[in-house]
Amino acid sequence: KLQNILVRKSLKQLINQLGHKNFLQIHRSHLVNRNHIIEYKRKGRNHRLRLEFSNDGLPISRRRQGDVKKALAE
Repeated sequence: KLQNILVRKSLKQLINQLGHKNFLQIHRSHLVNRNHIIEYKRKGRNHRLRLEFSNDGLPISRRRQGDVKKALAE
């Protein structure tokens, strides 16, 4: 089940606390667990990730596309 959580920390602080190997910041406002990614889609200039519990894809910012592709290839 998809759940939104409101936190008073920056995503950078959360990544450091949770462990940066399991989590990816794909957008200014999106942090995802790598274990739940089932699909990486590219349609034109738009890049999206689909997670196992959500049919909607999450956008990947243009600035983070290279980092996300590199992390998923590991």
